[in-house]
Amino acid sequence: MNILLNQRYLKRSLYLGIGYIALGFTSFFTEGSSYLAGLSGIGVLYVGQYFYSKNKILVKLHSESIEYFGFFHKKIIPVNEILSLKYFAGDYTIKAKHTTLVIDTNIIDKTAQLEMKAYFDALQSRIKP
Repeated sequence: MNILLNQRYLKRSLYLGIGYIALGFTSFFTEGSSYLAGLSGIGVLYVGQYFYSKNKILVKLHSESIEYFGFFHKKIIPVNEILSLKYFAGDYTIKAKHTTLVIDTNIIDKTAQLEMKAYFDALQSRIKP
């Protein structure tokens, strides 16, 4: 099962980037501070993040492993190495032998949250106490 990022979260990032770009470019044509021109660079980064993350898979849930795709790295946790699984304040914390993974449900697509909850409920029953 593939878990994508929340599209509303990404669109907020896009609109914020467009706003920063507009503010940065208007500082070129006014007598305001020249430091505001740097906002256009920040805006380009926000827009780039939107297009990079738009269709990017955040988490892949398999019956034998969990794959987490970060910005620069990828974590693979086999299910048989999971020591504990906790849900607290909208975050799933998965502790394995060599790594800890935190999945924030606030940035996950709303349609996939129910499927992810069912997966982790089934996984919780398989973990040995």
